[in-house]
Amino acid sequence: MKTTPVFDEIVATCALVAMRGVIPSLLEYQTQLRARVERFGQELADKKLSAETRDALCRLTCKVLDINTQQCLEEQDVSWRGYELEHVFYGYSQEPLYTEAHATQLFTDKSEDVVHYALLLSSLSPVLLPGSEYRQSLTLAKPAVTVVSKRAERIEPVPVTEVEPEPAPPHFWTPLLIQLFATTLLLAGLWSACWHYLKDGM
Repeated sequence: MKTTPVFDEIVATCALVAMRGVIPSLLEYQTQLRARVERFGQELADKKLSAETRDALCRLTCKVLDINTQQCLEEQDVSWRGYELEHVFYGYSQEPLYTEAHATQLFTDKSEDVVHYALLLSSLSPVLLPGSEYRQSLTLAKPAVTVVSKRAERIEPVPVTEVEPEPAPPHFWTPLLIQLFATTLLLAGLWSACWHYLKDGM
């Protein structure tokens, strides 16, 4: 499934801060993130998605970006407090930014694009977010969730020889192997997105 350029930028940003990259200017960094979230929201509006779906996706995007950035900065003894995207877009509230209701809205949406965005964004979070049961079931059902740029799609796939599997009784390793396979594909997609993002320049 193809993703949009601005979504690839958001994914690449999450991957870069997860690798504990240095952020020279918090204000400039926040400005860039804010612009990307706004562009992403506009693209969702152009797709004629409902206001509830757009809101839930933007909330999830802000949540994941804030969490990854906060953890990155904590290791550098720097605080993200006062720069959070949550407060930029939704103000200050006692209510959680992203709830089970928002997760249900996304993971049960009829649009495959919406489910794909929600699954990938949730996978980028270093902490467990609402909707984990949807994420687990979708990951096991569709392990090949990857981030692919238009240029990366032109790479010829490596041929794989199909082998008739021998019948074997199911055991507890099977779900683990499936999750490891899905994680490997996800990391490969993230590296691809990061490479193209860094090549084009921030």
